[in-house]
Amino acid sequence: MKFTLQAENNIAKIENALEDMKKIQLLQQEVGEGVSLLSQGGLDVSTEKVTIESIMNRTEQYLKGIQLDFGADGNGTNKDNQTILDIQVVVHDKNPYIFGQHSEASAVTSKVTSVVVSGDIRPDVKFKNTGSIQYQDYIPKMDPNDPEKIIYITFTMKNEGDAAVAYIRPHGMDPGVQSTHSLYTLYLGDVTYPRSSSHDFSKTLTINDWTDYGFKTFIRQGLCHKGSCYIGLKPIESKYKTNDFAF
Repeated sequence: MKFTLQAENNIAKIENALEDMKKIQLLQQEVGEGVSLLSQGGLDVSTEKVTIESIMNRTEQYLKGIQLDFGADGNGTNKDNQTILDIQVVVHDKNPYIFGQHSEASAVTSKVTSVVVSGDIRPDVKFKNTGSIQYQDYIPKMDPNDPEKIIYITFTMKNEGDAAVAYIRPHGMDPGVQSTHSLYTLYLGDVTYPRSSSHDFSKTLTINDWTDYGFKTFIRQGLCHKGSCYIGLKPIESKYKTNDFAF
């Protein structure tokens, strides 16, 4: 309890120090001179003075994969695109807001970012996906006595409280050529192999779920605990055969 109280008190001190730091940086900046960036020990503090006109068509990442999108009309401000904005971005590589028992996560695996834009301007804040896609090839191996013909896959959830995105890509499938389609019902099991009659989550994979990486399924936080998780793929009845696939 004492540790939690100290953490909460220190967060307030960190936030106050960051506010003072950003004010000092902005006082020394002029419009259009670019980004002022301070980096130290896993903390990045960025400030900039800009006009709406100069930034609303900006396409490059702003800081560490962050991009601000003001829309085609400058977020409704096209009548005064010379309005000056103060933009403040803070990125913590390690989450300073996690207090142990107040979080279900066993580890912090993402950065914590704060973006503040002065005035009533509310841009969309976009983050670059830094994850990598790692496929494993599977050849369907089904129990010949199983009437459901379910294909099983196991994967590891690295941390308690994590969510996951699974991509399933049948070999040789072309979404534009129906004769190559292989569709499945996906079942998820947390502690054992799922069945159509016993599972923790299910989803029918349709062509609408197809991406460049294959069929996309989001496994939300809490569905699988840390450790082994189990996916079952039940082929949907079709006149087309089931392909080998990558996961």
